[in-house]
Amino acid sequence: MDFLLSEINKSHPEQALRLTVAQFNARAIRLYERAGFVKSGEFKNDYAAFQVMLKDE
Repeated sequence: MDFLLSEINKSHPEQALRLTVAQFNARAIRLYERAGFVKSGEFKNDYAAFQVMLKDE
């Protein structure tokens, strides 16, 4: 995760990062939180609930 974030920051250094993850995926959410992402919203579709996460750089 650290490698991916550093590569993304090289090409987009001033942009905040945004991702969407299914709320049932607790392992991924923990990984993203440890990497500095915070929950900024949530939504549902016909199949699952999702959470939107942001990381400011």
